[in-house]
Formats: sequence, structure tokens, C-alpha cells
Amino acid sequence: MNRIFYFIVVVCFFSCKSNSTAQEKEEDTTNTPVIQKPKFKDIGDEDKDPGIVRFIGSIETIDQNTELCNRNYKLVITINIKRINEIGHFIINPPTAGSTVKMGFMNTLIKDVNDFKQKLTIGQGISIRARERTCPDKNKTGFEIITYKMIR
Repeated sequence: MNRIFYFIVVVCFFSCKSNSTAQEKEEDTTNTPVIQKPKFKDIGDEDKDPGIVRFIGSIETIDQNTELCNRNYKLVITINIKRINEIGHFIINPPTAGSTVKMGFMNTLIKDVNDFKQKLTIGQGISIRARERTCPDKNKTGFEIITYKMIR
């Protein structure tokens, strides 16, 4: 008799479950999941690279086939920095306004050195986006020009 009594009690516990809203939350079928499109790198995002420095300066010298920090460049320019727009937080030796820095153009930017050299004039303003290249001597830094724009 005890077994039957325990069986009835257990069945009552499991069968007394209520479907009322006070005890159980109903699923809301009106909300559809929001699908987010992947965010592609925008043109403005390229400025947020931690290893990049952006500044405006004027060209002081133009050299061909020069070595800078144990790398050969077809064209190297010396720039007097007028204004620094942005310095990434990974830059080891950041340049300062008023300083003079040697920079090499990425060899992929230059197809014909003589034609490219004619476009540059000493004293001309230039806006540069460059990547820092550390030299074997950690006190020296070379910069590699990624993009540039001539300023009048």
C-alpha cells in the first residue's frame, strides 16, 4: 500500500505543472533576430593603424638608390616636418614637429624613378602616411612612405 501511495504522490507532483504566465514565460515569436553585416575596413579606418604616423612637411632633399636602415630604396627624401596629424601607439621613436627625417618610398609606389623624381620638387609641401622601420641601431629610425599627397 505504501508503494501505491508514494507512486500517486510523485505522479501528482509532476502533473501539477501549470502553464500560466505567472509561472512560466512564453516565448515572444514577434521578435526576429537581427543579422549584422560584417564591417569591412573603411577608408577612414586605415588611419587608425597603431604602427603608422601621419604628418605634413616640406621636401628638403631627394636621393636615388639609397640605403635606409639596411633596406634599399629607389627613392629617399628628407622631410622637414611641419605638423604631425597622428602617431600610432606602436611607434618607438616618434618624430616631432620641426625635426628633419629621412623617408624611403615603398618600391611598389615607384615604377619609373626619373619620372617620379620629376614630380617632386625641393620645398614642396607633402602630406605623408608612413610606417616606422626600426634600424639595427635602435636609436635610429627609418620611415617607409605608404601613401602621400602633394600640397600646394
